[in-house]
Amino acid sequence: MTERDFVSAFEQRKELFIRQVMPGDNNRKALDLFEKWLKGKLEHKKKPQKSQVNKKEFGLLLDSIVKEAESRLAGKGIYASCVSSIVPGNRSNSRCIRVKHLDSIYYRICKTSPRKGKHSGKNLLAVELIMDGNKNNIFLPLLFEKANMEKELGMEIERERQTIEATGKYRFKILFDLDEYEEKAIARQLGEAMAKFMLVTWNYLNQIINNNN
Repeated sequence: MTERDFVSAFEQRKELFIRQVMPGDNNRKALDLFEKWLKGKLEHKKKPQKSQVNKKEFGLLLDSIVKEAESRLAGKGIYASCVSSIVPGNRSNSRCIRVKHLDSIYYRICKTSPRKGKHSGKNLLAVELIMDGNKNNIFLPLLFEKANMEKELGMEIERERQTIEATGKYRFKILFDLDEYEEKAIARQLGEAMAKFMLVTWNYLNQIINNNN
């Protein structure tokens, strides 16, 4: 807010403040208190409403994100559908999405709060590409393209720890800190990011699958 804006707001709200908070008191102390009150109101307006949602609302949020991603992908000629009802897992905290022509591979969006590592204690949303059991034919060729995919996405793609990959679980994921997004915009913003991740990885997956055939 500029100084002119502040003065304008001061003039508009001064009389209201004095009538409501300190009727009949026009001294300097009252105006000082008013200035503090006004700054507090302005600061409150600037603070974004964080995405603090309960378990039921989070499920609806995931549905909105997936719907946004599906719509954006359809515009690119890629048809994805939510299949959480037939994939094991906690439906309230995750959604699984399959893309046409990718039979043993699927995408997942889920909530996670890591206890270790650089993301420890954060309230995160993960968008994952699940390639379990497809080490040599899918994961390793895609790993070779990881830097190129990150360049196209403009963000880091993370993989599982080696101890987890040793069990046959191969995933690429992008992570979002839910506390950094405004509640009103989160579905659109994360839906767009999810669609971009799926589009970029799908293009490379298609090349790999075609080369394998």
